[in-house]
Amino acid sequence: MTKLNGDSFPTPVHVAPDTSVDVTRASDGQSSSQDSSGPPQVFHISEEPVTADPRGDQDWIDDSFQTPVHDAPDTSVDVTTASDSLAEDQRTIMDIGSSRYEMGAELGEGGFGTVYAATRLKDGLQVAVKFASNREARYTRISGYSRPIPLEVALQMFANRGPSAPNIIQLLDWQDEPHRYLMVLERPMPSQTLKEFLTSYTGTKYVDSVRIIMRQVIFAAQACCRRGVFHRDIKLENLLINPDTLEVKLIDFGCGEFLNSKGYRSFSGTKKYSPPEYRLSGYYHGEPATVWSLGVVLFVMLCKKFPRSRDLEEIHRNIWTRNGLSQECCDLIRCCLQVFPTRRIELEKVGLHDWFKTRSNKDLITLTSVTSGPLRNQRAYSI
Repeated sequence: MTKLNGDSFPTPVHVAPDTSVDVTRASDGQSSSQDSSGPPQVFHISEEPVTADPRGDQDWIDDSFQTPVHDAPDTSVDVTTASDSLAEDQRTIMDIGSSRYEMGAELGEGGFGTVYAATRLKDGLQVAVKFASNREARYTRISGYSRPIPLEVALQMFANRGPSAPNIIQLLDWQDEPHRYLMVLERPMPSQTLKEFLTSYTGTKYVDSVRIIMRQVIFAAQACCRRGVFHRDIKLENLLINPDTLEVKLIDFGCGEFLNSKGYRSFSGTKKYSPPEYRLSGYYHGEPATVWSLGVVLFVMLCKKFPRSRDLEEIHRNIWTRNGLSQECCDLIRCCLQVFPTRRIELEKVGLHDWFKTRSNKDLITLTSVTSGPLRNQRAYSI
C-alpha cells in the first residue's frame, strides 16, 4: 500500500465482470426517421462488462506521447459488401436514413468501425459516414423509438439535443441494419485530430493556443454531462480541430454511457486516460473521471508526455510545477489530476479557473524544442 502525504491509496481489487444487465440487440433494421417524435428519455441502459486491471498504483500511465494505445475491442467492419461496395464503382450512391449520399474515400479506421467521406446529394453538404459492426454493439431503449437503437447513436442524440453545442460533432442521420449501423456525421473542413495539430505546431504562442483549445474541450465535456452523456474517451485523437480557426469538435461516442449517480464498475475507453480510482478499486463516477481525462489532455498538450507516478505524487502534495508554465497553469493541472477523486476540482468549475482569466509571459513558449515534427500519414478524421 502506497502512502502519499499521510493519505493511503486503496488496496487494488479484482472486480468480476458485471453481468447483471443484458445487452439488447435490434432484430431488424430501423433508421432515424422512425418514431422520432418528442425528446428521448432513457428507459434501459446496457453496459459492457470489463474486468478491472489489478495493477494498483504502478505506472498505469506511461510517457509515450507518440504511441497512444486504444483499448476498445476491435469490432471494425468490412464495409465492402456486395450490395454497396465502395470499390466496385467510382460513384457509389447509398440511401441512409432520410437522404441519399455519394460515398468517397476512407477517412479513418478504428476499434469501432470505419469512416468515409461522403456528399449529401440534395445540397452538396460534405459529411462523414461511419460504418460500425453491431456484432458486439450495445443497444438501448429511448422514448420515441419502438425498438432498441445503438447506444452510440442514442448518446449522440442526447449530446446534440437542446441548444446548439458547437464543440460536439453533430449527428445528421443514421440507420440500423441487421449486421451494422451507419451514422452520418458533421464533417468540419479543414480539420485534423488534435494530436496531429499539436505535433506539427509551429506558432510562437503555444500555451495561448492550448488555452483556447482547452476551454472548448471543457465546454464539450460539460455539455455532454449536462445532457446526461458520459463520453468516457476524451483524448487527443477524439478531438478534431480546424487549424485555421482553432475550433474544436469532440467526436466518437463509441465508448460512452449514459451518466448516472451510482457510478460504474466497468470501463470502456483508453487506459492512459482512465481514472486511477478504477485502477485501484474497480469503481468510479462519471464527472470526476471526466475531470481526470481533461487533466491528462492538458498535461500531454503542455508536457508532451503522459503523467507518471512521480508527477502524480508531486501533484498529490501540491508541489508539482513545470518550467515555462505559469503558476495558474500548474495549479489547474494539479486540480484536475488529484489521484483521489474527492480532491479533484468539480467539472463545472474547471472552466472558471484563474488560468483562463490571465495571460502570463511564462506561458508564451514555443513548441520547436519539444516536438519531433508532423505525424506520418495524417488523416482528417479519426475514430
